[in-house]
Amino acid sequence: MNPIQRHPKSAAAVLAGIALVTGAAVVVLADFGAPLWVFGALLLWPATVGLPSTLAVLLLASLWGQTPFASGLPGFVGASATLAWLFQWAAVTVWNRWRHGKGSTP
Repeated sequence: MNPIQRHPKSAAAVLAGIALVTGAAVVVLADFGAPLWVFGALLLWPATVGLPSTLAVLLLASLWGQTPFASGLPGFVGASATLAWLFQWAAVTVWNRWRHGKGSTP
């Protein structure tokens, strides 16, 4: 049994954290005019394994600021980290069940 099977919540937290950090790095490097190949390398993670986290942040960004309680950068950072973890955890759980069968024993 691999660590992703044994600790899906921890695995989801690590995967979501990597996706959020690489996404933030892309934004910061774009501001400083980094070369194009850097973006290709950095966007591989959020477009593949980190896709659930990326979709969570994009969904939250489209809804943020629509209501008075959902505004401000600190709230967005916390809410996006939480939502990214939830999306990534759901994806890890679905992957584990699909890959190893729902009724398999550990």
